Amino acid sequence: MTQFSLISALAVVMFTTGLSLRAGDFLRITVMPRAVVIGLALQMVMLPLAALGIGAVSGLSGDVRSGLMLAALAPATLASHVLVGLAGGHIGLARSMTAWSSVLVLLWSRMTGPAAMMIAIFAVVLPLLLGIVLAARFRSRATRIGRFAPALSSVLIGLLVLRALYLGWGGIDTAMLLAVGALCLAATGLGLLAARLALAGSGPTLAISTGMQNVAVPLVIGALGATPELATPAALYAIAMYVPAIALVAIASRMR
Repeated sequence: MTQFSLISALAVVMFTTGLSLRAGDFLRITVMPRAVVIGLALQMVMLPLAALGIGAVSGLSGDVRSGLMLAALAPATLASHVLVGLAGGHIGLARSMTAWSSVLVLLWSRMTGPAAMMIAIFAVVLPLLLGIVLAARFRSRATRIGRFAPALSSVLIGLLVLRALYLGWGGIDTAMLLAVGALCLAATGLGLLAARLALAGSGPTLAISTGMQNVAVPLVIGALGATPELATPAALYAIAMYVPAIALVAIASRMR
C-alpha cells in the first residue's frame, strides 16, 4: 500500500466513525462531566502511562515500545459501542469517549511531530467532522452511505492489520506478545477500578471503551514510520483487545 492509500484508508475509517456520531456526543460532557472526563483520563493519560511502564520493564526494542505507545494513544473505536450495549453499559458514555478521544488525537500528534500532526488533521479529525456534519445535515444520504461504510471500514482495518503482521512477523516474539496482552489487561483493569472507585455502574462501559482502540490510527502512523515494528504492536492489539471485551460481555450476560 502506498502512502496515499494508507492515509486514504484512515480517512475512510474516520469518516465512517463520524457518520455514527452526533454533536450531542460531544455535548454530553456537560450532562455527565465526571464520567466523560474520567473516561478520557483513562483513555488518553492512564493507558499511555501503562504502556510506558510495560515497555520499560519488558525489554522491548525502542521501535516496539514506540509502537506500543501508539496503540495506547489511539482513540476509542465504534466497535466498543456494540460491545458496551451487549454488556448492558452506557452507550452514550461510550459514544462520547469515542468522539472526544478522536479529536484529542491532535494533542499527542502535535508532540509526536509535524508528519503525525498533518495525518491527525487531514486523515482523522477532518474526516470525522465531515461524517458528523453529513449525518446531521443530509440524513438520507448519510443513511445510504452508512449501509456499506462500516463494512468497508472493517475491511480496510483488516487489511491494515494483515499488512502490519506480514511486514513485522519476523519481529514478533514472546516479549511483544506479553506486552500487548498486558496492555489489554491494564486497560480493562483501569476501567473497572475507576468505575468501582468513582463511577458505580459504569464498569463495563469504561473497561470496554478504554480497551477497544481505533487501531487504524496507530497502524497508519506506524506504517509510515521507518520500521515495521512501529505498527506491529497495534496489529496484535487489534486482535487481543477483543478477548477481555468479549469476556466482560459474557460475564455481564450471566449476571443479568
